[in-house]
Amino acid sequence: IKGLVRQIVSVQNTTASSTTSTSFTDTGMSLAITPTSTSSKILCQISAAIGNLSSSADTVVQVLRDSTQVLECARIAFNTGGHGNAQQFFQVLDSPSTVSEITYKLQMKADGGTTRFNDSASNGNPSSSIVLMEILG
Repeated sequence: IKGLVRQIVSVQNTTASSTTSTSFTDTGMSLAITPTSTSSKILCQISAAIGNLSSSADTVVQVLRDSTQVLECARIAFNTGGHGNAQQFFQVLDSPSTVSEITYKLQMKADGGTTRFNDSASNGNPSSSIVLMEILG
């Protein structure tokens, strides 16, 4: 049935990482799914705890399907005067056109400062997650 959610997979990540690199680096958060039809769409939802230690820097993220970018870089501004961090939500509806296993992952880079993933500088227990839903086409 077109539009039916065929399967849902998810993963949670609490491992912290950081980078000052201006090239995209893995956050360590990824998830695989195997579509059951080439006409299926994959709804990829990511909730990520992201921060930057600089008062005048941005964090840039991208979502990849294997090695293909499926979400345009999202520039997250933290120009707030001091360390900034927030829980960010990203969503993309992808059409992979395959029945082979595919992996979605989140990458980040710094546009100045030090970009942090699962940032705990403001205390608490930061956590990030990916949810993938196969929607029949």
